[in-house]
Amino acid sequence: MGVEKAATFVEIPHHWNVQTGIWLRHYVYDRTTPKGKKPGFTNILITQVVSGVWHGLYAGYWLFFVSSAVFLQGSKSMFRWQRANWPRRWSAMIDFPHWLLTTVGLNYLCGAFMLVTYEQCMAAWGSVYFIPHWIVLFMLVFGEVFKGKKKKPRVEATNGDTTPVEAKKDQ
Repeated sequence: MGVEKAATFVEIPHHWNVQTGIWLRHYVYDRTTPKGKKPGFTNILITQVVSGVWHGLYAGYWLFFVSSAVFLQGSKSMFRWQRANWPRRWSAMIDFPHWLLTTVGLNYLCGAFMLVTYEQCMAAWGSVYFIPHWIVLFMLVFGEVFKGKKKKPRVEATNGDTTPVEAKKDQ
């Protein structure tokens, strides 16, 4: 049910084949992240390619997993932009379209997983003009161009001390 109800692409891996996901996270995703750095698209892509190899050497699996990495990154990009720029009370204006794209996009991508051959996958995706791919590409570009406002550090107002809260945590 977690996959069916997922509001974003980022939520899907947390509910899909959970034990395999834990293994992939531990042995691939976390280990490809350099110490002291945040994981990024490269880590997602490598993890998804390993998952594709795990399933088999068919074009449909590779197309599904590589595309899902791109869809995950597009979803993260839009979520970050949304949280930085939209008041919480208006978030439903973005949440519903994001959920709709997640649901339609997952069903669209799963066609490649089931059809297996490159020709059949391209024919199926081409029959809808690759629209979900185009939307996610737009989301990626939009998220990079309009990254959003940087949050200012919170300042505590006690006894005139204006040291940011983050700095106090380090002390």
